Amino acid sequence: DYLPWLRIQSAFPPITTHHLLTHTSGLSAAWEVFLSDPSQRHMAAYAPGEQFYYNNLAYAVLGHLAWTLDGRELPELFRERIFKPLGMSHSEPVIDFDVRERMASNYAPFLSDRPYARHARLCEAPAIVLTTAAGCIAAPAHDMGAYVRMIASRGRGPGGNLMSAESFELFAKRHIKAKDFGPTASYGYGIVVEELDGNTMLRHTGGMVSFMSSMAIDIDAGVGAFASINAQQEYRP
Repeated sequence: DYLPWLRIQSAFPPITTHHLLTHTSGLSAAWEVFLSDPSQRHMAAYAPGEQFYYNNLAYAVLGHLAWTLDGRELPELFRERIFKPLGMSHSEPVIDFDVRERMASNYAPFLSDRPYARHARLCEAPAIVLTTAAGCIAAPAHDMGAYVRMIASRGRGPGGNLMSAESFELFAKRHIKAKDFGPTASYGYGIVVEELDGNTMLRHTGGMVSFMSSMAIDIDAGVGAFASINAQQEYRP
């Protein structure tokens, strides 16, 4: 009822924010939230909460939901609620042509009609425009360090908590098994959760045209790491 603009055809119970955050909504992996044909609907393939299926559509929907509930457009919301409190002063909340001059040169396979062979030829990747919450942020390593420190500090930034203890507990909770990320991995709210040497690890990878990135944070030891490469070579650092 609170998302009247999200057209879904489903024979199952309603999809909640919990299902969207944990990739258990049952929706397909379509990129477009708003379908061009008014008669079309997003199809629910299974009951929400039943199984894990990584789906960027879920995060695009969550971005529109945050925009609706907060009342500010997504770029302003990211700047005011995340970037400024963490001191991420060089990050951009949307990827568009206006920020291209500031971005590192990035590379993609020269031949896109076949599987990429490691060390094969690369070429400069085209610029992209992405304004939905499923991947719209451009951030340098220094700013990502601030973001990693916030998670390693269980949601605390330089000026205080970005999220409550209860919210961080939900963020870092093992909600559902996520074997796509490894045999012992589970999924929290937007983050992979698993145990390593008795400590809780939060980690994730990401791929964009044409950067590949990873972060891993030990929230018991309070340390983390971030790595990114400026080439799309079918693997993450």
